[in-house]
Amino acid sequence: MNKKRIQHITVSHYRKLEKLGNEMMVNVDPEELHQFRVCYKKLRAFLRMLSQESNHPGRLKISKQLKSCYHIAGTIRDMQLQQQWVCSAAGEAHTNLSAYLGLLQQRIEQLKPALGKMISHNPVAKNKKQVMAALPHRFSPAMFNASTRKKWEDIRLAITAGPFSDEAIHKIRKVMKDLCYVQSILKKCDRRFLKAIIPPGTEALDDLLEMLGNYQDKSMAINLMGPGWLKMLNEKGRQILLQEKRKLRQEKSNMRRLLTVTLKQTLQENNAGQT
Repeated sequence: MNKKRIQHITVSHYRKLEKLGNEMMVNVDPEELHQFRVCYKKLRAFLRMLSQESNHPGRLKISKQLKSCYHIAGTIRDMQLQQQWVCSAAGEAHTNLSAYLGLLQQRIEQLKPALGKMISHNPVAKNKKQVMAALPHRFSPAMFNASTRKKWEDIRLAITAGPFSDEAIHKIRKVMKDLCYVQSILKKCDRRFLKAIIPPGTEALDDLLEMLGNYQDKSMAINLMGPGWLKMLNEKGRQILLQEKRKLRQEKSNMRRLLTVTLKQTLQENNAGQT
């Protein structure tokens, strides 16, 4: 992959990110936020890969300002999804949780102006200028294979370290998502790049990532029912939310056991596929 191709891919992601950022200033709904964050993560994964061959790897990074937009967008979306989940999980009883839903909405409304202000400063264009000047002149399949082997080694170390904490599971998911994001970017460039992304024996990676994503969603939902939120509810609302929280914790515990088995199996298949 020559520099012209590298520049084309990089520019296209910055353009899309800027477009999605401008749309978020008008309509901050879960899907808009999700699309912005996915584009951000694809760009981040691509830059991480390229940084191995750049003479200025430190400049091939997402800026603090753009990273802040990403995190605030994620926080807003988490609370929007929590509102949807509460209404669905609690059923008719969700009317007793109007105070909780209102607290979530209040926090969302507080964050919207902060997100809009950050986007208005055009952090995408500023970060793009820095990154474009540091792009490498080429990136070969051999370089890509080395990058991918390193990521699978990171996954192996996280899986074998055990026991699985929420942080370890999040790290494993993050690295696996990077592999998939890079695949989605490079699949149109050169088939030689794709051989190392998902080695033989790990064809079910998409299913595993879905499991990891569901686990992360449950973790976030539980965090949004912490003591700081519960203490602001009346007794009836608090008991309803605690009941739903207990259900989520049990589901999360069951999912952790399944993930433990599945992740170890994935590692074995990956090792077998590379021998």
